[in-house]
Amino acid sequence: ATRAVVIDELHTVLDSERGLQLRSLLTRLELAIKRPIRRIGLSATLGDMDLARAYLRPDNAEHVTLIEAEGGEAELKLQLRGYLSGGEDDNTPSATDAVAAHLFEHLRGNDNLVFAGARQRVEIYADRLRNLCEQEQLPQEFYPHHASLSRDHRDFVERRLKDSSKPTTAVCTSTLELGIDIGDVTCVAQIGAPFTVAALRQRLGRSGRRQGQPAILRQYAVETRLTSDSSFVDRLRLSLVRSIAMIDLLLEGWCEPPKPQALHLSTLVHQILSVIAQRGGAPANILYSVLCREGPFRQVTTAMFTDVLRALGHPETGLIEQTDGGLLLLGQNGERLVEHYSFYAVFKTPEEYRLVSSGRDLGTLPIDNILSPGMMLIFSGRRWLVQEIHDREKVIMVKPAKAGVPPVFGGDPGEIHDKVIARMFDVLEADTKPLYMDAKSLEMLEEARLNYAQVGFADAPLVKLGEETSIIATRVGTMKTTTLALALRSFGFSVEQFDGFLQVGSGDETPSLTEVLKRIGEGEDVDLFAGAGNLLTEKFHPYLTRELLELDAISSRLKPNQLSIMAKGLAV
Repeated sequence: ATRAVVIDELHTVLDSERGLQLRSLLTRLELAIKRPIRRIGLSATLGDMDLARAYLRPDNAEHVTLIEAEGGEAELKLQLRGYLSGGEDDNTPSATDAVAAHLFEHLRGNDNLVFAGARQRVEIYADRLRNLCEQEQLPQEFYPHHASLSRDHRDFVERRLKDSSKPTTAVCTSTLELGIDIGDVTCVAQIGAPFTVAALRQRLGRSGRRQGQPAILRQYAVETRLTSDSSFVDRLRLSLVRSIAMIDLLLEGWCEPPKPQALHLSTLVHQILSVIAQRGGAPANILYSVLCREGPFRQVTTAMFTDVLRALGHPETGLIEQTDGGLLLLGQNGERLVEHYSFYAVFKTPEEYRLVSSGRDLGTLPIDNILSPGMMLIFSGRRWLVQEIHDREKVIMVKPAKAGVPPVFGGDPGEIHDKVIARMFDVLEADTKPLYMDAKSLEMLEEARLNYAQVGFADAPLVKLGEETSIIATRVGTMKTTTLALALRSFGFSVEQFDGFLQVGSGDETPSLTEVLKRIGEGEDVDLFAGAGNLLTEKFHPYLTRELLELDAISSRLKPNQLSIMAKGLAV
């Protein structure tokens, strides 16, 4: 009989689809055996202990005992290095070559992880490092690792990392952040700004595990060389500034708290089907009691739960059906879904959207923020205006935008927390020079601060860059900034989103931006989802109605209740 459950890396499940699934399964197990099971959570990356307690025992959080390890933390060595790309002459290596050369010189001969961001960047850096080994006639020790590579190749890299006789550096996406046993590494390198302090702390935790060995973080900030027509985003060096903000917060011991208010309707669908399959049928009131009243889906009201059941029982969906006695059974499609082995996982691999312009495929891009027609994307060095979004096909129809030179930094997927953005503005408005920065990165930071002061954001949150373009310093994270972006889009503005900033384009048909902000600030109703397309973000979302998808998005990706407060602060 199960006496205890140990949950490792607890921070990764506090507010994720798999975390809700785990909590639901634990509740169902306890209800089935009619007694509580001891729950033990382990983590080195918890920001909010009260939320961790509540995750383990929602109805008895105050009786969860906290045991903290004293000391044992490795010494930390870190450096932030700056590089400029673009405009190089024949005698100057490209920024990519310069970063690769520095990695090659300092990482060779040890086991290391290099987090390079997107798969394409992973392949580029792995290729440069492989070539450097060949040029120096040295054994190969740099290998790519990401989800698109074959299982055999990834196993090979992971086995090498565990083999102390073979120095190995994996150039990777977030695939090696946690969960895979690769032993201890000497150094963790991060190319470009990470999205969360928690991820940076988790990655760094791979280094410095051996007694007496320091944890080493090498952060590389690649910024574009400025010209007379450079974008304001490039002038503010937002990628560099985000890196500084995150390192500072990491050193202070802060990391992002989970979002406990999310509905997680996709996982609820999975658990409804799972309970029906387990019991051979279940009435609606039992399902609600097991999953919502006793289980983790406490934010779901009875009315919302009824809407979910109706969506699943819709003839076109056919996942569940009801007998005359009110018992819910699996429908034909539901049985097919549950019988397939892929049913057991509630999460899916994040998908990339195909960008199509005038019938031509431009390539694929991971999209995390909610988009709607009239918003802009940066892809392949150009700005594109979103025309249509086909969520089920994962296609975004775009056309070239006539706005000026696109920034190099921008359009990144990933959710940045309010506190990180606030710290970025602190960095831009301060005059301190962090000790961990090299001369080039300090020079770039000084440049960013001068440009920030010059544009005038320290005095006003809204600055006009021309007849048709305004910049809003929202000073808040991705969720609130996206909410404002969607609101402005609904009034006809074209909107481009960056860390703590919105670039807003107006035309002959659009009203005055300050007037619109004033109206939103006074509480005018706004349709945030006018034309918004990419709402199918989780595995079981395709079975839900548009209304339920919007509720799910509001609970986890937007902050509509903050909209009028934000607009009021900007319409001054």
